[in-house]
Amino acid sequence: MIALGLTITGTTYAQSNPHDSKNNNRSEQSTPDKGSQDYDSPERIASRDTDDFSRKYNLNQGQKKKLNAYNLKLEREKQSWQKRNGHDRVAMQKFEREMEQKRERELRSILTPKQLEHYSGQHS
Repeated sequence: MIALGLTITGTTYAQSNPHDSKNNNRSEQSTPDKGSQDYDSPERIASRDTDDFSRKYNLNQGQKKKLNAYNLKLEREKQSWQKRNGHDRVAMQKFEREMEQKRERELRSILTPKQLEHYSGQHS
């Protein structure tokens, strides 16, 4: 009987051990939920896009600063456009193609010739 009681107590403790914090509370992680306003903020999206691009094409600090400012401008334009025009797929695709062309022109002024060659090779 005592052994059974100890087994149940040990099992309960193992399942609710507060000292085992590994992935215990996901709400403490720094990434906001997709439903939160901060997750989709233009600043967060621009920063994430800049970081990804920077890792891929090895940007220096000056390039990162310029690209982040431009990404933020584009993301604000995009979100503003979506608020005005809704989610019309055809119109959105046209708008995104125009934005991509603007971004391509801006990248030419930010990237070095070697980075631009690497980028062009990936996007041709």
